[in-house]
Amino acid sequence: MYLPRKENRLLKIGLKVEKKYSVFSHSLQYLQLNLYTHRLINLTMKHILNRLINHEQLSKDEARAVLVSISEGKYNQSQIAAFLTVYMMRNVNLEELEGFRDALLDLCLSVDLSEYNTIDLCGTGGDGKNTFNISTLASFVTAGAGIKVTKHGNYGVSSVSGSSNVMEALGIKFSNEKDFLK
Repeated sequence: MYLPRKENRLLKIGLKVEKKYSVFSHSLQYLQLNLYTHRLINLTMKHILNRLINHEQLSKDEARAVLVSISEGKYNQSQIAAFLTVYMMRNVNLEELEGFRDALLDLCLSVDLSEYNTIDLCGTGGDGKNTFNISTLASFVTAGAGIKVTKHGNYGVSSVSGSSNVMEALGIKFSNEKDFLK
């Protein structure tokens, strides 16, 4: 892919490229312009899957863009399942992991809790022994001792419960409102 000559500038909205020139064909909605390198990234799932099947590596920018696109609902569940399956059938590289990390940072809700002087206790999960959620229990014990704890986590994948399952079972409602989180 190439950028059009200067007189044919693309119109940008964030990182999305508006459909303006037919040179990009029907898959234009899946092209993104990297604002740092000024390279277009082809994000059609067919293109990404073909590259991964051929054991090609994604660039940091491509990995970031794919994860952001997944979170924005641009791919259906079958495409996401195919991506995850093919992705895990090959070697993962550092650039891809950095791209996924950057995507998560782009997508996260940043809440400044520094005034509360909290600690975060998180487990690794994945023990495969169907144990209760140990890190959440440790957070309750720690909070009971007077230490302010910030708890984060996910739903159970490798066992019966993750931190989110435990917290919901105890009646804690999740929110992305900063004031509620504080």
